[in-house]
Amino acid sequence: MVSAPSPLRLAVFTSTYPARVATFFERDMRALLEAGVAIDVFAVAPLDPRLWRYRLDILGEDILPRHRVHTSASWRAWRTRDRGRCGRSRRSCATRPP
Repeated sequence: MVSAPSPLRLAVFTSTYPARVATFFERDMRALLEAGVAIDVFAVAPLDPRLWRYRLDILGEDILPRHRVHTSASWRAWRTRDRGRCGRSRRSCATRPP
């Protein structure tokens, strides 16, 4: 017996979300959702709850619930820790082994 394929799940990493201007990002995320892709958004910057008011209706709470948008203070800790070990930026960590 062949089972139905699992829906595709995608982790999307971005610098800041929600943001004052995120029209292209929101439009792209909406297209993925309409195509049946389950997404979780991971923003590098800490969440500023005041920015939710700028979210467009095309990606409203009924389309992409807030519990699918993740932020983490650990990004700041990682950036600070690795800057001293690997050089001036995270990019140098990615291109050079510690």
